[in-house]
Amino acid sequence: MVDNESGDPKDWTEYKPDNQSLELCFDDIIITRK
Repeated sequence: MVDNESGDPKDWTEYKPDNQSLELCFDDIIITRK
């Protein structure tokens, strides 16, 4: 389990940029919905 935790942060850092893009997309969807 400790090994898995070590690999998690690496994936998280790679996901962070995607999360920001998703948030921007969500904002656009909310704006268009309004």
